[in-house]
Amino acid sequence: DGVKDFVLGRYGIHFHHAMEGSRGVVIEGNVVRDTQSHAYVPHMSNGITLKDNIAYNVVETPFWYDEEEASHDSQWIHNIAAKVSFVRSSDNGVKPVGDPNLAVAGFQLGLGDGNIARDNVVVGIAPGDPHSEGGFEWEANNEGVWVFENNIAHNNGTALRVWQNTT
Repeated sequence: DGVKDFVLGRYGIHFHHAMEGSRGVVIEGNVVRDTQSHAYVPHMSNGITLKDNIAYNVVETPFWYDEEEASHDSQWIHNIAAKVSFVRSSDNGVKPVGDPNLAVAGFQLGLGDGNIARDNVVVGIAPGDPHSEGGFEWEANNEGVWVFENNIAHNNGTALRVWQNTT
């Protein structure tokens, strides 16, 4: 029909439900670029360190995991997200055609405890969803506390977007 579909699960580096099996994994010094999806996804996988990595010219939030499922003790240290966009007029069956599929940001601070985001940089988030476009995003109903230190965001719709966090 000429409308692009966003394919879930096809990400640059993806840990899927590894839980405690991923504890101690370090992803360091990598570049994920020119992808049509997320770049680094520690999805329901605990104790992963992402350090000194770059996501460039990617689609959707490059440092991300599903909003409904927690990852604990993640460390996102000294990473860069640059030139991030979304597939225009795509259809993922959730949002209306033409809207960004997911919140477009550089880093999504997801569910979980003991997580750290330190010394990261976000630049060039493409305008799209007016409720997003953040360098760093802490989504609704996100329980858990992140250590958030020395992060930089510029040339984005917002630097840090926080939406209806629970207690």
